[in-house]
Amino acid sequence: MNSYWLHGWATDRLVFKEVIDRLPALYKRGAKTCDLPGFGAAAPLGKGETYAGRILSQISAGEHTGEDTALVGWSLGALVALEAAYALGTRLRALVLISGCERFSRSAANPHGTDRRRLEVMCRSLRSHPREVLEEFCRGMFDDYEPGGWERFRLEFWSRYRDQSPEPLIEGLGFLARMDLSERTSRITAPVLILHGKRDRVIDPRLARTLERTLPNATLVVLDSAGHMPFLGREEEFAQLIGDFFKSDTPD
Repeated sequence: MNSYWLHGWATDRLVFKEVIDRLPALYKRGAKTCDLPGFGAAAPLGKGETYAGRILSQISAGEHTGEDTALVGWSLGALVALEAAYALGTRLRALVLISGCERFSRSAANPHGTDRRRLEVMCRSLRSHPREVLEEFCRGMFDDYEPGGWERFRLEFWSRYRDQSPEPLIEGLGFLARMDLSERTSRITAPVLILHGKRDRVIDPRLARTLERTLPNATLVVLDSAGHMPFLGREEEFAQLIGDFFKSDTPD
């Protein structure tokens, strides 16, 4: 099985390295980490291009292997994975959503989403003092019940992510503000594993329960004492959960 791993806002493909390294050999070989447009080593979005479109192009380029396709997305990457999953239809073998939702921004129909005004403030602030915005966000990914979460992130990732260009970050926030997949989610028939931290302060856990209700073939696992980046420090557990899920949905 080929699996495509899509990272969250303000990070890149390297956030998944420790989880993938612990996957069973069969699934580790097929794991492909992807930098979303404008992040890591990936070129920014071109005119008329979309995040999901870029990922679908990468998947199409690898289809000659004849292997089944799975998507793994975290946060922003989970929303992109959902959009790509809808486009793939029956070609998708499995989907894993970590700290995900079908709609990020708040509305009357989505009362547990994030206020768009907060995203607008972040966009303005990114133009004047991006490092401060990034640090506040990254600290906020970890709940008070995760001792050492921010410290570990700071040691392993902060020097890599602290000096990013504002434009791709603003583009990502715009995507989060406008994307609404609530009309498509119920049409995704592939098996889905939803993994969400009980103490996520970025994406409310109630949005994970909405996904569970809407997706026809979904299983939700809520992780106690975990925030928005629940796999950091739990790499072995996540590799086990995802490996078992892939195994259960792979034909003999």
